[in-house]
This record gives sequence, structure tokens and C-alpha cells, in this order.
Amino acid sequence: MLRALLNLLRRPAIRMGLARDRRRTLRNPGFVSFMLDNNRRRLGGNAHERALLWRRWLRGSALALLVIGIAWVAIESAKALSVF
Repeated sequence: MLRALLNLLRRPAIRMGLARDRRRTLRNPGFVSFMLDNNRRRLGGNAHERALLWRRWLRGSALALLVIGIAWVAIESAKALSVF
């Protein structure tokens, strides 16, 4: 209950409608159509997909390293126990 009350009190003025949104975004449709008509170079359209692919590859390699590390510890422990 306290968390919900704190969230209500901490809302930004923009969300509450008390202040104007001054973030620089392309919300003017006339300006956007001007940019498209003048053959402006598009920013990396597939950047999000590339980032997701990179994260998936990184997660898979980290998991593979973890499995290899656990297997190595298990094998070395078995060798050490077989000596005694």
C-alpha cells in the first residue's frame, strides 16, 4: 500500500498533465514526411534484431561455459576422490 502511494506522489509532471513534454521526438507528421521525401538515410533498421541476436549468442556461450566448468569440476573431484 505504501509503495502505491509513493508511486502516485512521485509521478512526473508530464504524465500528470501539469508540464509540457519537451523531449526531442519526431512527432510532427509534416517534418517526418519532409525527411522521408528528401531521401534521408534511415538509421539502423535492424539494430534491435542485431542486439537481440547478440544477446542470445552471448547467453548461449555463457551457458555453455558454465556447463563445461561444472563438468570439469565434477571430473576433477572424481579423480581426487579416486586417489583416496
